[in-house]
Amino acid sequence: REWKQQLPFNAQNIVMPASFVEKRQKLHGIVMQLSSDSTIAPWLSFDPALPDTNMIHGYLRGCSLDECTEAAKHVQETSGVTIVRRFRSVNPEHNPSAIENGFGVMFEWTMGQANFHIDSDLYVESWLEFCKQLNKIKTSEQ
Repeated sequence: REWKQQLPFNAQNIVMPASFVEKRQKLHGIVMQLSSDSTIAPWLSFDPALPDTNMIHGYLRGCSLDECTEAAKHVQETSGVTIVRRFRSVNPEHNPSAIENGFGVMFEWTMGQANFHIDSDLYVESWLEFCKQLNKIKTSEQ
């Protein structure tokens, strides 16, 4: 993809590392965008609402693990973007409030060196496509 060609290399042809603060700030900005999007927000929530570090937990409402996996696979196949490496079912013993609020699937998202240099808009576009695909899956089941 185009973003790979835009990586900031130093004189030794090594990608310039991002600081902890830069990674947290980038994740913070993306989470804000995702949380305020009217198509994405009904499906997706974060804990904490905004990240304190470069890692955050995400929760998906109203969908199953299989549906999330299917939607993520669609995004990966159509755009080449892997939005989440692994979804997990929410464990009701460890997180009963998530279950009570309709969240059945969770994931951990870390902004690391490898994904820091990807354009923020690509994350938002990919999550938007993921949520649209979830909507199609849910609509076809009815």
